[in-house]
Amino acid sequence: MELRDEELLLRVAEGDLSSMGALYDRYKARLMTYASYVLGDRAAAEDTLQETFVRVFRHAGRFDQGKRFSTWIYSIAANLCRDELRRMKRRRTIMLPLLTDAAEGHATGRTASPLRGAAGREFTERLRTAISALSPEQREVIALHYLDSMRYAEIAEVAGCPLGTVQSRMHAGLKILREQLKDFWGD
Repeated sequence: MELRDEELLLRVAEGDLSSMGALYDRYKARLMTYASYVLGDRAAAEDTLQETFVRVFRHAGRFDQGKRFSTWIYSIAANLCRDELRRMKRRRTIMLPLLTDAAEGHATGRTASPLRGAAGREFTERLRTAISALSPEQREVIALHYLDSMRYAEIAEVAGCPLGTVQSRMHAGLKILREQLKDFWGD
């Protein structure tokens, strides 16, 4: 029988490294995809992923068992992404978001990219450009909703903002994406 995330975290708090490995295996791909979209820099996303799991390990004993582990770990990752975005802004090195085959596969539930040929490459490039036009806050809510299937209430908890703010960020972000990609849908 597979243990729930919260049960694994209790074991981590007791020093069980194999439970930490199980949590890492469950969340590494999703968190890497999320951080890549939010940060737009694979190396920064990898660093954020590692730091997220370091903090989970260090603070496992502080976890509120009345909460969901998935929301808690995404909150840690989201805070680390925000910190990194502030550092990037100070360094003036904001890069285009990554849209790797793995990220596309995760977003669509397929292992290979559904986009093929010249039209697919053009769409991918336009999507990258459109995503880069979004604010970090808009990228965050869109990534959490569409890549990780989080409900708006969960996103609000992860992002540390009211539900209405999540909804307005989502609406504004999708409006930008629709506008920038309208010629692909004939709208």
